[in-house]
Amino acid sequence: MATANQTYRSAANSNTGRQAGEAARDIRDTARHVGDDVSDFASDLSRQAGRQFRRARSAASDVYDEAHELGVQNPHVSLGLAAALGFLLGAYLMGRR
Repeated sequence: MATANQTYRSAANSNTGRQAGEAARDIRDTARHVGDDVSDFASDLSRQAGRQFRRARSAASDVYDEAHELGVQNPHVSLGLAAALGFLLGAYLMGRR
């Protein structure tokens, strides 16, 4: 009677056993390549998101600087806009009650 070890060796050395081993290696290699591709995609996406964030932050800073400069140059217009916005916001909030 064959031992468990002998049975395992016989199965591993069979044609089916070799094919299963090759299939397992192919699957492992494919999984590794897919993992590398996903990692590369995530890195590219992260770089693009960072670039877009920096552009948005720069644009917001530019708009703030321009608004501040206009407020300094025309303080009466700034006060009028602030009063009008305050009135509209107050009317809107009071109308919701």
